Amino acid sequence: MNDSHAAVADRLAAIRRATLGGDFAAMPVLGQELELLLASGQFTPSREVALALHRQAQENAVLLRATQRGLRAAQRRLAEIRGVAAGLTTYSAQGQRKTTALRLGPDHRA
Repeated sequence: MNDSHAAVADRLAAIRRATLGGDFAAMPVLGQELELLLASGQFTPSREVALALHRQAQENAVLLRATQRGLRAAQRRLAEIRGVAAGLTTYSAQGQRKTTALRLGPDHRA
């Protein structure tokens, strides 16, 4: 494996570490570095190296999709909490919506 192949593997490993560590601020820089390495013209891996790097990239993709699902779940939960904080919504027999403000103390947890 030459230096450019090792550099690509290092960037993929850094993306994995950043994903597992929740360091999303590092992602744009790592992605740009990876793109530059791949576009440099010096990246001509053998079949074996290409397969190994492809597997590494696929593993990262699985992690990133799982991270995305987790972030969406957290966003939904925060929306639910905000909804509870806004008040209780009920409906009359005629289907009229009514929201009653809740008075929650500072130590209340949703």
